[in-house]
Amino acid sequence: MNDLVSVIIPVYNASQYIVETLESVVNQTHKNLEIIVVDDCSKDNTYEVVQNYLSNCNVKFILKKCEQNYGGPAGPRNIGVNCSSGDYIAFLDADDIWHPKKIEIQLQILESSNAVLVSSLKYDFLDGESYNFKDNLNEIKTRDVSYNSTLIKNTIYLSSVLINKDKLIYKFNEAKEYSGVEDYYLWLSLLKDGSKAILIKENLIAYRILLSSLSRNKIKHSLKVLRVLRSYKAFTFPFYFMTYFLISYFRILKKSLAK
Repeated sequence: MNDLVSVIIPVYNASQYIVETLESVVNQTHKNLEIIVVDDCSKDNTYEVVQNYLSNCNVKFILKKCEQNYGGPAGPRNIGVNCSSGDYIAFLDADDIWHPKKIEIQLQILESSNAVLVSSLKYDFLDGESYNFKDNLNEIKTRDVSYNSTLIKNTIYLSSVLINKDKLIYKFNEAKEYSGVEDYYLWLSLLKDGSKAILIKENLIAYRILLSSLSRNKIKHSLKVLRVLRSYKAFTFPFYFMTYFLISYFRILKKSLAK
């Protein structure tokens, strides 16, 4: 099992975090990787930081710079997909971290099933805090992810996704009104058309929580999620918000009881 995996990383003003992110890719136990970094017209030295780091690594890489700023990661991700040559594609945000065995584990699952996409749970950590991955991953548990369950809650975290390139028949929606939820739109498109997705019930990514992240504003993000759902004629406006706030309430209650 030595399939080439293309890792697509859009970057914008990410010089503070990108080296740690790239290290988590270079240190994968699966070594046949192609790292594709697409710089969305950063105003800092992100491009130079990436070039200097990857030039000193024994890994195939492509570093591209957009001619114009897309205002979100969808456009750069599509550029990365178009210039990729891997059998599989993995997506990674510029400030997230991978478990060293992420790709190895996911390839085993994809190649032993008829799934198109495999993702995992995530470990949330605040910027500046440390994170710890589980070492013993001998017994991997999984579950299927359905279209209907994803309408209720998106459990497919972008930085955890590994997908069969031949089955990636849609692109990320580049419209500005979908910025921050373009991945959710894509997963629903694939699942609605019958693609099988599997979720690994282990934390294979560390998700860095930044105050400036696109999805941090919960109300604004909820309205964008609603736009996605309405585009699929899934729910009415009142039903969506009733469901969203009930789920949020029970999450808060669960955290309170756990203290």
